[in-house]
Amino acid sequence: MLLISNDQFFVSGVRELIAERIFYSSCDLMILDASPFIYVFDSYWFFSQGFKEPFSALIICNDFLYIKGIDVGGFINAVNDNRKEAMSIPKSITVSEIKVLRYIFNGYKDKDIAKQFNCSKKTISSHKIKALNKMRIKNTRVFYTLVNFWKTSWPILGHADGKVRFYYNDEGL
Repeated sequence: MLLISNDQFFVSGVRELIAERIFYSSCDLMILDASPFIYVFDSYWFFSQGFKEPFSALIICNDFLYIKGIDVGGFINAVNDNRKEAMSIPKSITVSEIKVLRYIFNGYKDKDIAKQFNCSKKTISSHKIKALNKMRIKNTRVFYTLVNFWKTSWPILGHADGKVRFYYNDEGL
């Protein structure tokens, strides 16, 4: 199992659930705390995708995203039932929308992206909003939260070996 969190209480709670053997199988599980959200997925699936950088992981892992405030029963169900095998980029997301999100991920502002694409700032904003809606991300603040999570967690995820690990750092990852 791989658990990454900056929340001491969340880590303690997950450890208790593992000790009580509440999860069907925790050895191949990944739980990533991207407060106020969590990702729950199979570690074999994640590492078999061969992600080379965090942007791809952000886009493709979005179907495994849950609100962290779900009740314990909902969390247990998410862990036990969410063993999706094949994930992909949301089907209807366009190449232009992906490019805009990548630029945002890399720290560019809408006006700078518009200059790069030789189009209006409104066009960039439209691409961004459409892409986020297709990914079921409700606003840009949520997107920036997830961007920050993937950027700060990537050094750990890039070196994870699949063994049971609990990463907790009260100063942030």
